Amino acid sequence: MDQIQPFYLPLSMPEMEPLEITGTDILTKEIKKQWKNNRPFILALYHEEVNSSHEFSYCSVFNLKELCVNPNITKTFFFVLHLSKKSTVSNHYIGSSRNSDERKTSFLNFILKAACGYDSSIYELGKAFVTGENVIQNYKLAKRLLKISVEDHQNKKACFYLGYIYKNSPHSKDYFNKTLKWLSKAVDNKDLRAFYEMGLLYYNNPDLPNAVEKSFLWFLKAAENNCERSQVMLSKVYKNGIGRKQDLEKAYYWLVFAAINENNEAEIYIQNKLDNDSDKSLIANAYYEVLLTFENHTRLVFEYEKKKTLREKAAKLGHLEAQLLVGEHLYKNGSYQESRYWFKKAKEQGSQIGAFFYLQPEDIPYSKAVFLLGHNLKKGKNIIKNEENAIKYLKKAAKLGSTEAHYELGLYYCSTFDIKKYDLGLKYLEVAAKENYKDAASIIACHMPD
Repeated sequence: MDQIQPFYLPLSMPEMEPLEITGTDILTKEIKKQWKNNRPFILALYHEEVNSSHEFSYCSVFNLKELCVNPNITKTFFFVLHLSKKSTVSNHYIGSSRNSDERKTSFLNFILKAACGYDSSIYELGKAFVTGENVIQNYKLAKRLLKISVEDHQNKKACFYLGYIYKNSPHSKDYFNKTLKWLSKAVDNKDLRAFYEMGLLYYNNPDLPNAVEKSFLWFLKAAENNCERSQVMLSKVYKNGIGRKQDLEKAYYWLVFAAINENNEAEIYIQNKLDNDSDKSLIANAYYEVLLTFENHTRLVFEYEKKKTLREKAAKLGHLEAQLLVGEHLYKNGSYQESRYWFKKAKEQGSQIGAFFYLQPEDIPYSKAVFLLGHNLKKGKNIIKNEENAIKYLKKAAKLGSTEAHYELGLYYCSTFDIKKYDLGLKYLEVAAKENYKDAASIIACHMPD
């Protein structure tokens, strides 16, 4: 029989080193002594197998109250932790050392902190037993630890995991109300994970009043905060018309959102749908729409790699605006020849803008080309006149530092009777005047009050 080494950890002396106890008789005497003195404690038993690497392969947790006759000990746990040698254990619990004794000591110190009332250790240990990370999942113990964390230490983060435990225990008494209670607390604490779980709670209980609509609203809140699982659920809602009209455009929009957030289910589904032309078109549009969301969202605008992926995937699937964006992005960053490939693709779809950029000589800088496009669109020179696009490209050129663009925008806005636009026009002209461009300074002087 393999040797079992128990360790006794007194709760009242956190600075004390764990006392190693070997032998059943000594252990029994020690336990009886602590019961008699009414001192709560934690007992951890380690078991080592010969040909294996370090990992928790088995963990049973019991309440000492269930094993002894002392009803006064209410916050004591009995741990039997079997340590085998199979794979790496989490550094958070064990430490980075490969030495078996150091691993044991590190973990025991972690347990000791939890036993002595250190909330971070109590919470992390409870969370571990919820997720099953490096220990066998045990909701019963997790619930006790997390309630201590909430009730004794006011740790609001524990509310989510308590709600999660009840949600995944549908056969327990009054599970819905208990789940709702803890998840609501987590929502009040702005825990975004709880939004998704609330959606799932109502989704799985469709017979409740307004459950379908409540489920949708919770999924929407979570999805808008970039929860990929909620984005998948919204996609299913729109695809199947659950509680609302079927909308494949929105279904693919949320599915693409989930895919760009690395949801494997969404990625596989999209890949399997690309052979169908109608689905392919919807997916291309979805990539572009999600890209626009990223561009206009304060928290997503700096996700450069994801924006690049969205832009390129939409372009490869034939989305005209995305092809222009990819072309301009390459041109701006000096990849002139590569940009012409995408401008040609856009040109073949009838894009005047694609044709304009495609015809630009290689020695024309991107900022100059953008200004010329805006100028030509405004004048209708060799291209169909389009004032809206003209202003768009002139503004883009101005951001790139084009003095000419500042001058033209200044003239444009100063010619209006809108006071706000008029003031904007003067600001554009001031930039041009600093560069002594044409008569910008004279125009400003003429517009200044006496």
